[in-house]
Amino acid sequence: MKVNDFRKLTNIIELHLGQNFIMELPENAFVENRNIEKLFLFSNNLEELREKCFNGLISLTSLLINNNILKDIHSRIFSYTPSLQKL
Repeated sequence: MKVNDFRKLTNIIELHLGQNFIMELPENAFVENRNIEKLFLFSNNLEELREKCFNGLISLTSLLINNNILKDIHSRIFSYTPSLQKL
């Protein structure tokens, strides 16, 4: 996954990226996707979630990150998702 992969998709409400063998989420990958409410990242190979990987997701209410191999989650990662209700 690259930082610009979703930049032009500004009207997305739900993004399903589960089971895609994603190993890394670049910081600011979703900075232009302010309308995303549901993000599915389950069953990938994520080991780390950096501080700004969810930057811009101000409308995000549901984030599914189960079934990954997370070892490190930055302490401020959810400061960029003020609407988050379900993790």
